[in-house]
Amino acid sequence: MIRHSYLMGADIGDIVFERVRAFIEAHRLIAPGERVLLALSAGKDSMTLFDLFLRLRDEIGFSFNVFHLNHMVRGADADADEAFVRELAQRNGIAFHGARFDFANELSRGESFEEQARRVRYALLDERARANGCARIATAHNRDDQAETVLMRILAGTGVHGLAGMAPARGAIIRPLLDVDAREAYEYLRARGIEWREDESNRDLRYRRNYIRHALLPEIRSRFPDADAALLSLAAVAREYRDMADELAAGRYGAAARREGDATVLPCGAWCGNPALFRHVIASALRAAGKPYVTAGIIGEIERRFRAPRANQVLYRDARIAMVKRLRDGAAAVIITPQKKEDDCAAAGYSVVIDAARLPARIALPAAGCEVLLRDASYEEFAAAGASSERAYVAIDDAHAELVLRSRRPGDRIALERGSKKIKDLMIENKLDNDAKRVIPLLVVDGHIAAYLPGFTGRGTNRVAAGFRVSPTSARVMALEREGPSRFF
Repeated sequence: MIRHSYLMGADIGDIVFERVRAFIEAHRLIAPGERVLLALSAGKDSMTLFDLFLRLRDEIGFSFNVFHLNHMVRGADADADEAFVRELAQRNGIAFHGARFDFANELSRGESFEEQARRVRYALLDERARANGCARIATAHNRDDQAETVLMRILAGTGVHGLAGMAPARGAIIRPLLDVDAREAYEYLRARGIEWREDESNRDLRYRRNYIRHALLPEIRSRFPDADAALLSLAAVAREYRDMADELAAGRYGAAARREGDATVLPCGAWCGNPALFRHVIASALRAAGKPYVTAGIIGEIERRFRAPRANQVLYRDARIAMVKRLRDGAAAVIITPQKKEDDCAAAGYSVVIDAARLPARIALPAAGCEVLLRDASYEEFAAAGASSERAYVAIDDAHAELVLRSRRPGDRIALERGSKKIKDLMIENKLDNDAKRVIPLLVVDGHIAAYLPGFTGRGTNRVAAGFRVSPTSARVMALEREGPSRFF
Protein backbone atom coordinates (compact mmCIF):
# COMPACT_ATOMS: atom_id res chain seq x y z
CA MET A 1 0.00 0.00 0.00
CA ILE A 2 1.39 3.41 -1.01
CA ARG A 3 0.34 6.77 0.41
CA HIS A 4 0.26 9.84 -1.82
CA SER A 5 0.05 13.54 -1.02
CA TYR A 6 0.61 16.48 -3.37
CA LEU A 7 0.59 20.22 -2.79
CA MET A 8 0.01 22.17 -5.97
CA GLY A 9 -2.21 25.05 -6.93
CA ALA A 10 -4.38 24.66 -10.03
CA ASP A 11 -7.72 25.74 -11.40
CA ILE A 12 -8.71 22.12 -11.83
CA GLY A 13 -10.06 22.11 -8.26
CA ASP A 14 -12.65 24.75 -9.09
CA ILE A 15 -13.37 23.26 -12.53
CA VAL A 16 -14.20 19.85 -11.08
CA PHE A 17 -16.19 21.40 -8.24
CA GLU A 18 -18.42 23.39 -10.60
CA ARG A 19 -18.89 20.46 -12.96
CA VAL A 20 -19.92 18.07 -10.19
CA ARG A 21 -22.26 20.62 -8.64
CA ALA A 22 -23.93 21.17 -12.02
CA PHE A 23 -24.17 17.40 -12.58
CA ILE A 24 -25.84 16.89 -9.19
CA GLU A 25 -28.32 19.68 -9.92
CA ALA A 26 -29.05 18.55 -13.50
CA HIS A 27 -29.84 14.99 -12.42
CA ARG A 28 -31.39 15.93 -9.06
CA LEU A 29 -29.11 13.53 -7.25
CA ILE A 30 -29.33 15.11 -3.79
CA ALA A 31 -32.19 17.12 -2.32
CA PRO A 32 -31.80 19.64 0.52
CA GLY A 33 -32.19 17.97 3.89
CA GLU A 34 -31.23 14.50 2.68
CA ARG A 35 -28.59 12.33 4.32
CA VAL A 36 -26.24 10.48 2.00
CA LEU A 37 -24.10 7.40 2.67
CA LEU A 38 -20.77 7.71 0.81
CA ALA A 39 -18.93 4.51 -0.12
CA LEU A 40 -15.33 5.47 0.73
CA SER A 41 -12.50 3.10 -0.19
CA ALA A 42 -9.74 5.74 0.34
CA GLY A 43 -8.73 5.53 -3.33
CA LYS A 44 -8.42 8.54 -5.63
CA ASP A 45 -12.00 8.66 -6.87
CA SER A 46 -13.74 8.21 -3.53
CA MET A 47 -11.40 10.70 -1.85
CA THR A 48 -12.24 13.21 -4.58
CA LEU A 49 -15.94 12.72 -3.90
CA PHE A 50 -15.38 12.95 -0.14
CA ASP A 51 -13.71 16.35 -0.48
CA LEU A 52 -16.38 17.58 -2.90
CA PHE A 53 -19.08 16.54 -0.44
CA LEU A 54 -17.34 18.51 2.31
CA ARG A 55 -17.49 21.58 0.06
CA LEU A 56 -21.00 21.00 -1.26
CA ARG A 57 -22.93 19.89 1.83
CA ASP A 58 -23.63 23.39 3.16
CA GLU A 59 -24.32 24.82 -0.28
CA ILE A 60 -26.87 22.13 -1.18
CA GLY A 61 -28.01 21.55 2.40
CA PHE A 62 -27.37 17.84 2.86
CA SER A 63 -25.40 15.74 5.33
CA PHE A 64 -23.42 12.56 4.77
CA ASN A 65 -21.96 9.55 6.52
CA VAL A 66 -19.18 7.32 5.20
CA PHE A 67 -19.06 3.54 4.74
CA HIS A 68 -15.92 1.43 4.28
CA LEU A 69 -15.82 -2.28 3.48
CA ASN A 70 -12.70 -4.20 4.49
CA HIS A 71 -12.39 -7.11 2.04
CA MET A 72 -9.84 -8.87 4.30
CA VAL A 73 -7.79 -10.16 1.36
CA ARG A 74 -4.76 -7.84 1.70
CA GLY A 75 -3.91 -8.28 5.37
CA ALA A 76 -2.31 -5.27 7.03
CA ASP A 77 -2.87 -3.04 3.99
CA ALA A 78 -6.63 -3.60 4.14
CA ASP A 79 -6.64 -2.85 7.87
CA ALA A 80 -4.63 0.32 7.24
CA ASP A 81 -7.18 1.46 4.65
CA GLU A 82 -9.96 0.97 7.18
CA ALA A 83 -8.04 2.90 9.85
CA PHE A 84 -7.33 5.70 7.35
CA VAL A 85 -11.02 6.13 6.53
CA ARG A 86 -12.10 5.88 10.17
CA GLU A 87 -9.63 8.58 11.24
CA LEU A 88 -10.58 10.77 8.29
CA ALA A 89 -14.26 10.62 9.21
CA GLN A 90 -13.58 11.33 12.89
CA ARG A 91 -11.33 14.27 12.02
CA ASN A 92 -14.12 15.82 9.96
CA GLY A 93 -16.94 15.05 12.42
CA ILE A 94 -18.64 12.56 10.07
CA ALA A 95 -20.24 9.29 11.17
CA PHE A 96 -18.23 6.24 10.12
CA HIS A 97 -19.78 2.85 9.30
CA GLY A 98 -17.37 -0.01 8.75
CA ALA A 99 -17.89 -3.63 7.77
CA ARG A 100 -15.63 -6.62 7.24
CA PHE A 101 -16.28 -9.56 4.95
CA ASP A 102 -13.81 -12.42 4.54
CA PHE A 103 -14.08 -12.82 0.78
CA ALA A 104 -11.15 -15.24 0.65
CA ASN A 105 -13.06 -17.81 2.71
CA GLU A 106 -16.65 -16.92 1.87
CA LEU A 107 -16.63 -17.05 -1.92
CA SER A 108 -20.01 -18.27 -3.16
CA ARG A 109 -20.18 -21.14 -5.61
CA GLY A 110 -20.82 -19.96 -9.14
CA GLU A 111 -19.72 -16.37 -8.47
CA SER A 112 -16.45 -14.69 -9.30
CA PHE A 113 -14.68 -12.62 -6.67
CA GLU A 114 -15.71 -9.45 -8.51
CA GLU A 115 -19.37 -10.49 -8.70
CA GLN A 116 -19.55 -11.41 -5.04
CA ALA A 117 -17.69 -8.28 -3.94
CA ARG A 118 -20.16 -6.12 -5.83
CA ARG A 119 -23.18 -7.99 -4.47
CA VAL A 120 -22.00 -7.93 -0.86
CA ARG A 121 -20.88 -4.31 -1.05
CA TYR A 122 -24.24 -3.06 -2.30
CA ALA A 123 -26.17 -5.24 0.16
CA LEU A 124 -24.16 -3.82 3.07
CA LEU A 125 -24.49 -0.27 1.76
CA ASP A 126 -28.25 -0.68 1.52
CA GLU A 127 -28.43 -2.15 5.01
CA ARG A 128 -26.37 0.66 6.57
CA ALA A 129 -28.25 3.35 4.65
CA ARG A 130 -31.63 2.09 5.85
CA ALA A 131 -30.42 1.71 9.43
CA ASN A 132 -29.05 5.25 9.56
CA GLY A 133 -31.70 7.20 7.69
CA CYS A 134 -29.67 7.77 4.53
CA ALA A 135 -31.91 8.40 1.53
CA ARG A 136 -29.05 8.14 -0.98
CA ILE A 137 -25.96 5.97 -1.45
CA ALA A 138 -23.12 7.69 -3.32
CA THR A 139 -20.45 5.80 -5.22
CA ALA A 140 -17.40 7.34 -6.92
CA HIS A 141 -17.73 5.82 -10.39
CA ASN A 142 -16.25 8.19 -12.96
CA ARG A 143 -16.29 8.63 -16.71
CA ASP A 144 -13.44 6.16 -17.25
CA ASP A 145 -15.35 3.57 -15.24
CA GLN A 146 -18.31 4.14 -17.54
CA ALA A 147 -16.26 3.50 -20.68
CA GLU A 148 -14.75 0.37 -19.12
CA THR A 149 -18.19 -0.88 -18.11
CA VAL A 150 -19.65 -0.47 -21.60
CA LEU A 151 -16.68 -2.23 -23.24
CA MET A 152 -16.76 -5.05 -20.71
CA ARG A 153 -20.46 -5.59 -21.32
CA ILE A 154 -20.04 -5.56 -25.09
CA LEU A 155 -17.47 -8.33 -24.77
CA ALA A 156 -19.78 -10.29 -22.45
CA GLY A 157 -22.63 -10.22 -24.99
CA THR A 158 -24.88 -7.47 -23.69
CA GLY A 159 -28.21 -6.14 -24.88
CA VAL A 160 -29.33 -2.52 -24.94
CA HIS A 161 -29.64 -2.31 -21.15
CA GLY A 162 -26.00 -3.22 -20.70
CA LEU A 163 -24.91 -0.85 -23.46
CA ALA A 164 -26.58 1.99 -21.54
CA GLY A 165 -23.90 1.69 -18.89
CA MET A 166 -24.30 3.19 -15.43
CA ALA A 167 -27.03 5.75 -14.82
CA PRO A 168 -26.39 8.90 -12.75
CA ALA A 169 -29.07 7.58 -10.38
CA ARG A 170 -30.69 4.20 -10.00
CA GLY A 171 -32.94 3.72 -7.01
CA ALA A 172 -31.05 5.02 -3.99
CA ILE A 173 -27.65 4.78 -5.75
CA ILE A 174 -26.18 8.02 -7.09
CA ARG A 175 -22.95 8.55 -9.05
CA PRO A 176 -22.00 12.23 -8.89
CA LEU A 177 -18.59 11.76 -10.60
CA LEU A 178 -19.82 10.32 -13.90
CA ASP A 179 -18.90 13.59 -15.65
CA VAL A 180 -15.32 13.51 -14.31
CA ASP A 181 -12.53 11.31 -15.70
CA ALA A 182 -9.79 9.58 -13.71
CA ARG A 183 -7.11 12.09 -14.74
CA GLU A 184 -9.25 14.99 -13.53
CA ALA A 185 -9.85 13.27 -10.19
CA TYR A 186 -6.11 12.78 -9.85
CA GLU A 187 -5.38 16.43 -10.66
CA TYR A 188 -8.12 17.55 -8.29
CA LEU A 189 -6.45 15.75 -5.39
CA ARG A 190 -3.07 17.18 -6.30
CA ALA A 191 -4.48 20.69 -6.51
CA ARG A 192 -6.23 20.36 -3.15
CA GLY A 193 -3.33 18.66 -1.38
CA ILE A 194 -5.47 15.68 -0.45
CA GLU A 195 -4.00 12.36 0.61
CA TRP A 196 -5.30 9.06 -0.72
CA ARG A 197 -4.31 5.39 -0.70
CA GLU A 198 -3.52 3.00 -3.52
CA ASP A 199 -4.82 -0.57 -3.57
CA GLU A 200 -2.16 -2.65 -5.30
CA SER A 201 -4.73 -5.34 -6.12
CA ASN A 202 -6.31 -2.88 -8.55
CA ARG A 203 -3.45 -3.70 -10.93
CA ASP A 204 -3.94 -7.47 -10.77
CA LEU A 205 -4.81 -8.46 -14.33
CA ARG A 206 -6.51 -11.65 -13.19
CA TYR A 207 -9.55 -9.49 -12.45
CA ARG A 208 -11.63 -8.70 -15.49
CA ARG A 209 -12.04 -4.95 -14.94
CA ASN A 210 -8.33 -4.55 -14.21
CA TYR A 211 -7.52 -6.30 -17.48
CA ILE A 212 -9.90 -3.99 -19.36
CA ARG A 213 -8.46 -0.91 -17.62
CA HIS A 214 -4.75 -1.61 -17.72
CA ALA A 215 -4.28 -3.86 -20.76
CA LEU A 216 -7.13 -3.82 -23.26
CA LEU A 217 -8.28 -0.19 -23.23
CA PRO A 218 -4.74 1.27 -23.47
CA GLU A 219 -4.11 -0.93 -26.52
CA ILE A 220 -7.41 0.17 -28.08
CA ARG A 221 -6.65 3.84 -27.37
CA SER A 222 -3.29 3.53 -29.09
CA ARG A 223 -5.11 2.72 -32.34
CA PHE A 224 -8.38 4.58 -31.68
CA PRO A 225 -7.70 7.77 -29.69
CA ASP A 226 -11.40 8.61 -29.47
CA ALA A 227 -12.40 5.18 -28.15
CA ASP A 228 -13.61 6.49 -24.78
CA ALA A 229 -15.78 9.16 -26.40
CA ALA A 230 -17.21 6.56 -28.78
CA LEU A 231 -18.09 4.20 -25.92
CA LEU A 232 -19.73 6.99 -23.92
CA SER A 233 -21.68 8.13 -27.00
CA LEU A 234 -22.85 4.55 -27.56
CA ALA A 235 -24.05 4.40 -23.95
CA ALA A 236 -26.00 7.66 -24.37
CA VAL A 237 -27.68 6.38 -27.55
CA ALA A 238 -28.51 3.07 -25.85
CA ARG A 239 -30.17 4.93 -22.96
CA GLU A 240 -32.33 6.85 -25.43
CA TYR A 241 -33.46 3.65 -27.15
CA ARG A 242 -34.03 1.92 -23.81
CA ASP A 243 -36.22 4.80 -22.61
CA MET A 244 -38.13 4.84 -25.88
CA ALA A 245 -38.78 1.11 -25.63
CA ASP A 246 -39.94 1.56 -22.02
CA GLU A 247 -42.54 4.09 -23.17
CA LEU A 248 -43.63 1.88 -26.05
CA ALA A 249 -44.01 -1.19 -23.85
CA ALA A 250 -45.85 0.59 -21.04
CA GLY A 251 -47.99 2.83 -23.21
CA ARG A 252 -48.90 1.12 -26.44
CA TYR A 253 -48.70 -2.45 -25.20
CA GLY A 254 -49.73 -1.99 -21.57
CA ALA A 255 -46.90 -4.12 -20.18
CA ALA A 256 -46.70 -2.36 -16.81
CA ALA A 257 -45.87 -4.75 -14.01
CA ARG A 258 -47.97 -5.17 -10.90
CA ARG A 259 -46.93 -6.20 -7.41
CA GLU A 260 -48.25 -9.21 -5.49
CA GLY A 261 -46.52 -9.13 -2.13
CA ASP A 262 -42.80 -9.31 -2.87
CA ALA A 263 -43.42 -10.70 -6.37
CA THR A 264 -43.44 -8.77 -9.64
CA VAL A 265 -46.11 -10.04 -12.05
CA LEU A 266 -46.00 -9.30 -15.79
CA PRO A 267 -49.37 -10.23 -17.34
CA CYS A 268 -48.72 -11.24 -20.92
CA GLY A 269 -50.36 -8.86 -23.33
CA ALA A 270 -49.48 -7.96 -26.90
CA TRP A 271 -45.86 -7.34 -25.90
CA CYS A 272 -45.34 -11.11 -25.59
CA GLY A 273 -46.04 -11.50 -29.30
CA ASN A 274 -43.35 -8.99 -30.23
CA PRO A 275 -39.96 -10.71 -29.74
CA ALA A 276 -37.97 -7.46 -29.44
CA LEU A 277 -40.39 -5.99 -26.90
CA PHE A 278 -40.54 -9.27 -25.00
CA ARG A 279 -36.78 -9.28 -24.55
CA HIS A 280 -36.81 -5.62 -23.56
CA VAL A 281 -39.57 -5.99 -20.96
CA ILE A 282 -37.93 -9.07 -19.45
CA ALA A 283 -34.55 -7.32 -19.17
CA SER A 284 -36.20 -4.25 -17.62
CA ALA A 285 -38.10 -6.37 -15.11
CA LEU A 286 -34.94 -8.22 -14.09
CA ARG A 287 -33.15 -4.93 -13.49
CA ALA A 288 -36.04 -3.63 -11.41
CA ALA A 289 -36.02 -6.85 -9.37
CA GLY A 290 -32.36 -6.44 -8.44
CA LYS A 291 -30.57 -8.14 -11.33
CA PRO A 292 -28.96 -5.08 -12.89
CA TYR A 293 -27.14 -6.80 -15.71
CA VAL A 294 -27.90 -9.94 -17.69
CA THR A 295 -26.47 -10.95 -21.05
CA ALA A 296 -28.41 -11.18 -24.27
CA GLY A 297 -27.77 -14.94 -24.16
CA ILE A 298 -29.64 -15.27 -20.86
CA ILE A 299 -32.55 -13.20 -22.18
CA GLY A 300 -32.67 -15.41 -25.28
CA GLU A 301 -32.81 -18.57 -23.15
CA ILE A 302 -35.64 -17.06 -21.06
CA GLU A 303 -37.57 -16.33 -24.24
CA ARG A 304 -37.02 -19.86 -25.56
CA ARG A 305 -38.33 -21.40 -22.35
CA PHE A 306 -41.29 -19.02 -22.20
CA ARG A 307 -42.42 -19.96 -25.70
CA ALA A 308 -42.26 -23.70 -24.95
CA PRO A 309 -45.81 -25.16 -24.79
CA ARG A 310 -45.92 -25.52 -21.01
CA ALA A 311 -48.23 -23.70 -18.60
CA ASN A 312 -45.74 -23.73 -15.72
CA GLN A 313 -42.06 -23.25 -16.40
CA VAL A 314 -38.98 -21.99 -14.56
CA LEU A 315 -37.49 -19.35 -16.85
CA TYR A 316 -34.47 -18.25 -14.82
CA ARG A 317 -33.10 -18.74 -11.33
CA ASP A 318 -29.99 -17.72 -9.45
CA ALA A 319 -29.09 -17.12 -5.81
CA ARG A 320 -31.01 -13.83 -5.77
CA ILE A 321 -34.16 -14.11 -7.87
CA ALA A 322 -36.43 -16.63 -9.57
CA MET A 323 -38.42 -15.99 -12.76
CA VAL A 324 -41.23 -18.39 -13.64
CA LYS A 325 -44.05 -18.70 -16.16
CA ARG A 326 -47.44 -19.25 -14.53
CA LEU A 327 -51.09 -19.03 -15.51
CA ARG A 328 -52.98 -16.03 -14.13
CA ASP A 329 -56.69 -15.70 -14.89
CA GLY A 330 -56.35 -18.24 -17.68
CA ALA A 331 -53.45 -16.49 -19.39
CA ALA A 332 -49.68 -16.79 -19.15
CA ALA A 333 -47.76 -14.40 -16.92
CA VAL A 334 -44.12 -13.94 -15.98
CA ILE A 335 -43.50 -13.77 -12.23
CA ILE A 336 -40.29 -12.64 -10.57
CA THR A 337 -39.69 -13.28 -6.87
CA PRO A 338 -36.67 -12.76 -4.64
CA GLN A 339 -34.99 -15.99 -3.66
CA LYS A 340 -35.06 -16.61 0.07
CA LYS A 341 -33.98 -19.44 2.26
CA GLU A 342 -36.77 -21.98 2.28
CA ASP A 343 -37.56 -21.56 5.97
CA ASP A 344 -37.62 -17.78 5.53
CA CYS A 345 -40.22 -18.24 2.79
CA ALA A 346 -42.36 -20.37 5.06
CA ALA A 347 -42.06 -18.12 8.09
CA ALA A 348 -43.07 -15.03 6.13
CA GLY A 349 -46.49 -16.41 5.15
CA TYR A 350 -50.11 -15.84 6.11
CA SER A 351 -52.48 -17.04 8.85
CA VAL A 352 -56.28 -16.67 9.17
CA VAL A 353 -58.22 -17.80 12.26
CA ILE A 354 -61.77 -19.19 11.76
CA ASP A 355 -64.42 -19.77 14.42
CA ALA A 356 -65.64 -23.36 13.99
CA ALA A 357 -68.93 -22.43 15.65
CA ARG A 358 -69.68 -19.88 12.93
CA LEU A 359 -69.80 -21.77 9.69
CA PRO A 360 -70.13 -21.32 6.79
CA ALA A 361 -67.13 -19.00 6.46
CA ARG A 362 -65.60 -17.71 3.25
CA ILE A 363 -61.91 -16.88 3.55
CA ALA A 364 -59.90 -14.92 0.98
CA LEU A 365 -56.27 -16.02 0.67
CA PRO A 366 -54.69 -13.51 -1.74
CA ALA A 367 -51.23 -15.00 -1.33
CA ALA A 368 -52.54 -18.41 -2.40
CA GLY A 369 -54.58 -16.87 -5.17
CA CYS A 370 -57.91 -18.35 -4.08
CA GLU A 371 -60.90 -18.13 -1.77
CA VAL A 372 -61.81 -21.02 0.53
CA LEU A 373 -65.32 -21.85 1.74
CA LEU A 374 -65.54 -23.77 5.01
CA ARG A 375 -68.96 -25.31 5.72
CA ASP A 376 -70.57 -28.18 7.57
CA ALA A 377 -71.12 -31.34 5.56
CA SER A 378 -72.07 -34.99 6.18
CA TYR A 379 -70.58 -38.42 5.80
CA GLU A 380 -73.09 -39.14 3.01
CA GLU A 381 -71.91 -36.11 1.04
CA PHE A 382 -68.29 -37.14 1.58
CA ALA A 383 -68.98 -40.69 0.38
CA ALA A 384 -70.76 -39.48 -2.75
CA ALA A 385 -68.32 -36.68 -3.64
CA GLY A 386 -65.34 -38.66 -4.83
CA ALA A 387 -61.83 -37.26 -5.28
CA SER A 388 -61.47 -33.57 -6.15
CA SER A 389 -58.54 -31.18 -6.11
CA GLU A 390 -60.98 -28.36 -5.35
CA ARG A 391 -62.51 -29.93 -2.24
CA ALA A 392 -61.40 -31.67 0.95
CA TYR A 393 -63.34 -33.14 3.88
CA VAL A 394 -62.11 -33.32 7.48
CA ALA A 395 -63.62 -34.78 10.62
CA ILE A 396 -63.72 -32.50 13.68
CA ASP A 397 -64.76 -33.64 17.14
CA ASP A 398 -64.88 -30.31 18.94
CA ALA A 399 -67.60 -27.93 17.81
CA HIS A 400 -65.59 -25.03 19.26
CA ALA A 401 -62.21 -26.02 17.86
CA GLU A 402 -59.91 -23.25 16.69
CA LEU A 403 -59.44 -23.47 12.96
CA VAL A 404 -56.56 -21.76 11.17
CA LEU A 405 -55.81 -21.54 7.46
CA ARG A 406 -52.15 -20.71 7.07
CA SER A 407 -49.02 -21.24 5.03
CA ARG A 408 -46.27 -23.68 5.98
CA ARG A 409 -43.89 -23.00 8.84
CA PRO A 410 -40.53 -24.60 9.62
CA GLY A 411 -40.98 -28.01 11.26
CA ASP A 412 -44.60 -28.58 10.14
CA ARG A 413 -45.53 -32.28 10.04
CA ILE A 414 -48.70 -34.10 9.01
CA ALA A 415 -49.77 -37.26 10.85
CA LEU A 416 -49.91 -40.53 8.87
CA GLU A 417 -51.39 -43.89 9.82
CA ARG A 418 -47.93 -44.73 11.06
CA GLY A 419 -45.75 -41.88 12.21
CA SER A 420 -45.71 -38.50 10.49
CA LYS A 421 -44.11 -36.69 7.58
CA LYS A 422 -42.71 -33.21 7.11
CA ILE A 423 -44.81 -30.94 4.93
CA LYS A 424 -41.50 -29.78 3.50
CA ASP A 425 -40.77 -33.34 2.31
CA LEU A 426 -44.21 -33.62 0.66
CA MET A 427 -43.48 -30.41 -1.22
CA ILE A 428 -40.08 -31.67 -2.32
CA GLU A 429 -41.64 -34.93 -3.55
CA ASN A 430 -44.08 -32.87 -5.62
CA LYS A 431 -41.10 -30.88 -7.04
CA LEU A 432 -42.64 -27.59 -5.98
CA ASP A 433 -40.71 -24.36 -6.39
CA ASN A 434 -40.38 -21.75 -3.64
CA ASP A 435 -43.28 -19.76 -5.07
CA ALA A 436 -45.60 -22.72 -4.49
CA LYS A 437 -44.11 -23.76 -1.14
CA ARG A 438 -44.81 -20.32 0.21
CA VAL A 439 -48.52 -20.16 -0.59
CA ILE A 440 -50.14 -23.63 -0.34
CA PRO A 441 -52.74 -23.60 2.48
CA LEU A 442 -52.73 -25.82 5.53
CA LEU A 443 -55.79 -26.34 7.72
CA VAL A 444 -54.73 -26.44 11.38
CA VAL A 445 -57.20 -27.61 14.04
CA ASP A 446 -56.33 -26.83 17.67
CA GLY A 447 -52.67 -26.67 16.75
CA HIS A 448 -52.61 -29.91 14.73
CA ILE A 449 -52.28 -29.99 10.94
CA ALA A 450 -55.52 -31.50 9.65
CA ALA A 451 -55.11 -31.01 5.91
CA TYR A 452 -52.46 -30.07 3.37
CA LEU A 453 -54.17 -28.45 0.36
CA PRO A 454 -51.90 -28.10 -2.70
CA GLY A 455 -54.88 -28.87 -4.94
CA PHE A 456 -56.39 -25.48 -4.08
CA THR A 457 -53.57 -23.81 -6.01
CA GLY A 458 -53.27 -26.46 -8.69
CA ARG A 459 -50.04 -27.87 -7.32
CA GLY A 460 -50.85 -31.46 -6.30
CA THR A 461 -53.20 -33.78 -4.42
CA ASN A 462 -54.82 -32.73 -1.14
CA ARG A 463 -53.90 -34.77 1.94
CA VAL A 464 -55.94 -35.17 5.15
CA ALA A 465 -54.07 -36.13 8.30
CA ALA A 466 -54.70 -39.33 10.23
CA GLY A 467 -57.09 -38.50 13.06
CA PHE A 468 -59.00 -36.06 10.84
CA ARG A 469 -60.17 -38.46 8.14
CA VAL A 470 -63.91 -38.82 7.72
CA SER A 471 -65.61 -42.09 8.72
CA PRO A 472 -69.24 -43.18 9.29
CA THR A 473 -68.78 -42.47 13.01
CA SER A 474 -67.37 -38.95 12.62
CA ALA A 475 -69.12 -36.55 14.98
CA ARG A 476 -68.78 -33.61 12.63
CA VAL A 477 -67.72 -33.33 9.01
CA MET A 478 -66.47 -30.12 7.51
CA ALA A 479 -65.95 -29.41 3.83
CA LEU A 480 -63.31 -27.06 2.44
CA GLU A 481 -63.90 -25.85 -1.10
CA ARG A 482 -61.96 -23.59 -3.38
CA GLU A 483 -64.23 -20.78 -4.53
CA GLY A 484 -63.79 -19.51 -8.06
CA PRO A 485 -60.73 -19.93 -10.28
CA SER A 486 -57.29 -19.79 -8.71
CA ARG A 487 -54.86 -17.25 -10.09
CA PHE A 488 -52.44 -20.15 -10.51
CA PHE A 489 -54.57 -21.72 -13.24
